[in-house]
Parts: sequence; structure tokens; C-alpha cells
Amino acid sequence: MPKISIIIPIFNVQEFLGECLDSALNQTLKEIELICINDGSSDNSGKILDEYAKKDSRVKVYHRENKGVGYTRNEALKKASGEFVAFIDPDDFYPNNYILEKMYNCAKENNVLICGGKMAIFRNGVIIEQEDYMSLTTIYSFNECELIDYNDYQFDYGYTRFIYNRQYLIENNINFPNYKRFEDPLFLVKAFYCAKKAYVINEVTYIYRNDHKTINWSKKSQIDLLKGLRDNFEFAKENNLDILHKLTYYRLKEHKRAFRRMNLCVLFNLFCLFFKHAKGHFFDNLLTKISPMILLNNSINKNDEIVFWGASLFLKDFIKKFHVKTDNVVGIIDKNPNEQHRMIGKYKVFSPDEIKNLKPKYVILTIKNNNFKIYQDIKKTLKKDFPEVKLLPNIFE
Repeated sequence: MPKISIIIPIFNVQEFLGECLDSALNQTLKEIELICINDGSSDNSGKILDEYAKKDSRVKVYHRENKGVGYTRNEALKKASGEFVAFIDPDDFYPNNYILEKMYNCAKENNVLICGGKMAIFRNGVIIEQEDYMSLTTIYSFNECELIDYNDYQFDYGYTRFIYNRQYLIENNINFPNYKRFEDPLFLVKAFYCAKKAYVINEVTYIYRNDHKTINWSKKSQIDLLKGLRDNFEFAKENNLDILHKLTYYRLKEHKRAFRRMNLCVLFNLFCLFFKHAKGHFFDNLLTKISPMILLNNSINKNDEIVFWGASLFLKDFIKKFHVKTDNVVGIIDKNPNEQHRMIGKYKVFSPDEIKNLKPKYVILTIKNNNFKIYQDIKKTLKKDFPEVKLLPNIFE
């Protein structure tokens, strides 16, 4: 039995397909298979696949008419026989030759169902690590090799940077909805939520090429995007995943360019999504700018106490601008002695040591820019000294 089955859906990618296949076949982990489904390509992709299959018996090729990427991945999952599965798009590639072996060994050594690491993008010939995404949008980067609990993160993007136990996926009926857009976030969310824990490594495990892609926002693409967002909203609500719910709000804003042109059917579905999941006040701000105050309100429950970390000029302006007077905020933390014991609005500034007296449930970083390292330092401090306090993704990015 192969240790890892690599699932590759292929549609008109002749320019990049060879590099993708080579990055998989050249891995130091030799006990692999490539499940390649040619999803109705009209270019030379099918021919390239057949040539690789002749050279290497680990390459298994299937040709058929176009049915979509979600359907194709599910079909490939049924054909796979590996202990674990990995997913790679045919225009992307692995960062080095040992990364699959490292993920597999880490998964086995730590007895986990999911293992993975960082994602990087390939743009104009340069590989860029996504450390700047450590905030509202998602978590693409991990600073340590460690066991994580999904409830502490609740990210929804970047499923290709992980490997998954195949039998676990099958037994829990975890697969991809057959959507043209936003088909993969719910797969990642369900896989992690059911597994509860995963092992992550502080290394790039996947390179995403994004400098050649253009999206045709057809009616079906728009409807499928809304269906995917709806699925995320409903899964978050059903399972009390507050951070995921907030992230999905952000996705709605992030994808607003998809709705520049709409017919009545798309508009109706968009309104239904808003009114069911946007909690009223969110609708007024969606198509212009999402207020951090709205995101703050959706980050916490009514009885949860939080502290802001960072008595910055930005925070002072934020409190003044939005007239923040919520009882949930019990104080502000700042390392600068000159800021401590002052008042910002109705809130007092405390030293980090005084968290033990404030006893908040959550900490929210309130520094506007360049906060990745600070976020990581705070995370380590809380994990060491105040493990019962959770650090939320930064809502002020």
C-alpha cells in the first residue's frame, strides 16, 4: 500500500503540469501514487499525463469529460489506496524533495490524522511565504512544530498544505461539494473539526502559483461561491465556531468583486445569505467597509470578558470613533510603563503581569500593522503563563 496518494485534478494546464508532476515524483518518499484525472482538457494535458504514466508506474491516469474540480477530487479519493492522501493542483508544486516524507513521518510519530505546515505563493518567479496572513484572513504560517487544537485556530483556507489519513476521510464522509468556486474551505473545516487535533510544522509544505490565474465570474461561479459561504456559515453556527463565523464574514467582503455584475437569481441568493447570516447591522457595511466594531461584536459572546493588547494610537482612535463602551472589555494590556495605569476611554491600561487579576477569556491584539512577530510573542506568553486565555486572530488588520 502506498504511504501517500497524491490527488491531482487536471484541466488545461499543459504549461505547468510537468513541473507539478516532477515535484511529486522526485520526492524522497518513494511509496507514493499519483491519481491523475484529466477532467476534459482540450490542450495537451492528457498527452503529457500518458507520457508520464509510461515512464513511471506510480502515475495512474484517468480520462473523461469535464465534471468539475470538486467532483474530480472526490472521484480520485475513491480510486486512491494510500494510507494518507495529499491534494495538489496541477499548476502548483512542492517546495523541495523531502517535504512529503517529513509530513508522513511527523504524522506517524505523533499519531495524528492530519499533518502539514506553511503555504507560500509563487509570483513572478519568486516564492513568498505568507507570514503576513497571520490575522483575520487565515493562518498560513506556523512558528513551531507542535500539536494544535482546531478550536484555537478555525482557519478555512490552504487545505493543500496538509496530508490526511485516507480511511478517516472515508469513514467520516469528508469530501468536496461539487462547486465551481469555494469548494475546498468546507472540506478543510470538516476534516480539522472532526479530527480535533493536528500536527503542524514550521516549514513550507506547498507552493501556490497565482500570477497567471484569472476568474470568470459566471452566474454558476457566483451561485457556487454563495453556496460555499453558506456552508461555512452554517457549519460554524452548528458547531459554535465563532472565529470561523467571523472569518466567513471576511470572505464575503474579500469576494465582493465577484458580484460587480449580477442577474436577479444571483442577487436573490446574495440577499438570502445576508439576511440569514449577517445579523442585520452587517448588511449596511458589507459592500463598502466592514467595521472592526462589527467584527468585534461577532468575535465574542455577551458574557465573555476580553482585554485589548496594545495601547496604540490606533486603539485610542478606534475607541473614540466607534464609542466603544462594552462591558466585555475589562482592560488594555501594554508593556510600556509610561502607558500603564492611564485611561483610554473608560478602560484602564495594565501591565502584562496583571492578566492574572483581570482573568479574561480572550485577548485581542490591537496593533494595526506589522504585527506578526508581536502576535507570535503574545501567543507564546499566554501559552506559558496563562494557558486558559485564548488569543483571537487580529480583527484590526
